[in-house]
Amino acid sequence: MLIGCVDDYQDANPPRPLDGPAIFSINPSSETVVAGGSVAVTANVVDAPGGIASVAATAVDEDGDEVGSFTVTNARTGETEGLIELQFTAPDGYVGEVTISVTVTDAQTPPKTSAPATTTIEVI
Repeated sequence: MLIGCVDDYQDANPPRPLDGPAIFSINPSSETVVAGGSVAVTANVVDAPGGIASVAATAVDEDGDEVGSFTVTNARTGETEGLIELQFTAPDGYVGEVTISVTVTDAQTPPKTSAPATTTIEVI
């Protein structure tokens, strides 16, 4: 017979990991942007029980090549929900459709990352 004693319940039974963050929707302020111009993009995070730690965004053209750049203007760091605000700047001289993807990573250990939320805009 083996008997054991645990001094600290939390050491023997650490809390279960929380669910990963979820993005409900992503919305550009306009469906078109002029080459070299910028457009605001919001991502609606509806559930991030571990708290938002970081935001990543990419924009790719029809060939899958990254185009343009992003600035995160409000990441909602530490919050569990809310509208994340980004600014997408289209490259000079580019014309065509761009697919924007946004992911959110939470602050729990180990961190979890949301599924990418995507939308498309036309650069004219």
